[in-house]
Amino acid sequence: MFANVYPRFLEGTTSYGPAFQKLAAGLAALSGGSEKLALALHKALYLGLHAAASAMVYRLAAPGWRAAALFGYAANPLILFSVLTCAHNDHLMNVCVLAALCLLQRRQALAAGAALGVAFSLKYFPLVFLPILLAMALLQRDAQDEERPGWRALCRAMALGLGFVLAAWFLQQLYPVAEGRVEHLVSTGVGVYRNSIFHLIDALTRDALPALFDLPPALITREDLGGVLRLAYMTAYALLCWRYWPRLRREPFLGGVELCLIATLLYFVLVNTSNQEWYLTWPMGFAFILPSEAARALALRLSIAFVPLVIYTVRGERFTVFMANTLLYGLLLGCAWVYVRRQLADAVR
Repeated sequence: MFANVYPRFLEGTTSYGPAFQKLAAGLAALSGGSEKLALALHKALYLGLHAAASAMVYRLAAPGWRAAALFGYAANPLILFSVLTCAHNDHLMNVCVLAALCLLQRRQALAAGAALGVAFSLKYFPLVFLPILLAMALLQRDAQDEERPGWRALCRAMALGLGFVLAAWFLQQLYPVAEGRVEHLVSTGVGVYRNSIFHLIDALTRDALPALFDLPPALITREDLGGVLRLAYMTAYALLCWRYWPRLRREPFLGGVELCLIATLLYFVLVNTSNQEWYLTWPMGFAFILPSEAARALALRLSIAFVPLVIYTVRGERFTVFMANTLLYGLLLGCAWVYVRRQLADAVR
């Protein structure tokens, strides 16, 4: 990944987040113009980040589950495959999101918001987690909250929001993104369909249905389809937060982590155009933190089943690529359906 994008970090801005652009520009400068050295520096950094993320998963997991959580995350085949091959900026984002959870668990709301703001400035998806972390901060309780629980909780939530805004604003000023490219990316997505609902609908409407029933190819555009699916995701997200409110009130931290996991799965199923292995590293930290058999089963199924097929989504005969993409999206959809259905039922008990 870095070999593909690093020359642009020496030439100007890209659609990547400003924090990642600044870091990548620094690595590119240290390389002295050597792509191989730049890539080596990049991978060394990401191995260190993986160690840091593994340590935070250990810290966040329940005491009786920590050793297994550490092993499940640190030796995870999907994460290791991504770190050692592509090493996308997703791993940087994961570290910052986990850091935000660690800080919030320790009642350091301002720093937690700043960590989430840095995550947003690496990759824009963590904006989805902001309302959830605000709710977690608002609902946290400790011994000091007995006297003025509402006031202290409100201050924590405001501090978290302030930390997020300040970090995102500062990094934007430090290294402005190419706003036009970001707006295009957010509104239309990446023009590559892999393991996603876009791939499935595109294959059905442009290939399968016309061939089977002599129908004309569908006239719907990617922009139209993307708009409908984004609206569906926002609606599902709002309903999900409403349904999870009782769970958040009972267990703010674990309920929030679970909500982050489900919101991520819904994004993969409904919105994301290309669910490659580096995207699937996003929910792994949440899944191994949670002390539930369902979350562990979800992480292990995706980790073990995804990697053997992922190479065929890029290279191979057209039919092989089609089948690999279809099978992997089916795997993701099935795993998400089983997990979300079960957890939503438990959330209101």
